[in-house]
Amino acid sequence: MKTVRDLALWPLWVNPEHRVRSALLLMKGHGVKALGVLSGNEFLGILNMEDLVGVPEEALVERYVTNEILMASPDDPLARVADMMARERVDRVAVVRDGAFYGIVFAQDLLGDVARNVDPVTGLPWSDALREWGVARLAEGREICILFFDLDDFGEYNKRFGHLVGDRVLKHVAEELLLMTDPQRDLVCRYAGDEFVVATLRLRAEAEILANSIVDRIRGAVVEGGSKPISLSVGVFGGRRTRERENVHLASTLDNLINRASQECMAAKGHREAQGEPIPAARPARTEERSATVEAAIPAGEFRLESVTVSPVEGRFTATAIIRRGEQSATGQCYR
Repeated sequence: MKTVRDLALWPLWVNPEHRVRSALLLMKGHGVKALGVLSGNEFLGILNMEDLVGVPEEALVERYVTNEILMASPDDPLARVADMMARERVDRVAVVRDGAFYGIVFAQDLLGDVARNVDPVTGLPWSDALREWGVARLAEGREICILFFDLDDFGEYNKRFGHLVGDRVLKHVAEELLLMTDPQRDLVCRYAGDEFVVATLRLRAEAEILANSIVDRIRGAVVEGGSKPISLSVGVFGGRRTRERENVHLASTLDNLINRASQECMAAKGHREAQGEPIPAARPARTEERSATVEAAIPAGEFRLESVTVSPVEGRFTATAIIRRGEQSATGQCYR
């Protein structure tokens, strides 16, 4: 995956004693909207062109330096920087490491590279984002769980109804996955073809409930232009480590989690086919329903209600509650 270092950055800068006229000439000459401001080797902040509108050209730069800015490292993945910029609604980030100024990344610098890492059909990231996220979480000492989803007989959509309907199926599944997950602790990606993955920081019990809720919500949906109900299988693996991970290759650990979840998914699919599970009842794909997640931290003696997730499934509501006591947690579910 490409990093900021792969961009053609220019460390264009001025010092606080420069005049605004000089800074504007430098910006216009290089076609940029901001410069770094350095005092010796110390990075002080950036100077934005829009902040200089109406400012006397003889004024000193030091009066217009902005130091409340987002910063990235030259080794940060481009996708992570793009996500940070979108989340904070900014169009530029200063690249600094160990006090050294490398340049400024603008939103337009990322458009081509980031777009190639996103599936144009679903808008989900590809598996490289999963690997980046997973390795980073493992490096932090976190435990992750993989939910591996595979659409059943997806090829029939393209053959019977055409690729446009097949794309609608993929989009519908992606939308439901995003609605049912929490971006603070889950990552959703289109893994390949008709396969999707949710990587999560949830404990295994909660991850399994989430997986089953997603399957229940999606199965049976019929998209516009097709009469075949959507059906999918899921495999879950991870989220159960009981001791510290020592001297392991993190990428290999993640690959093993994904592979085992994939195997669980294929085993579940085979079991359902062997049991002759009936085709799910057809129903229109949801367009208006939304899941609601209510985060709470309610003390109750030694127990704490950590979260409640409410999801509409087949005309009824499924409520999932996570209750924590110290490092232990329990998950409960009820229906209405």
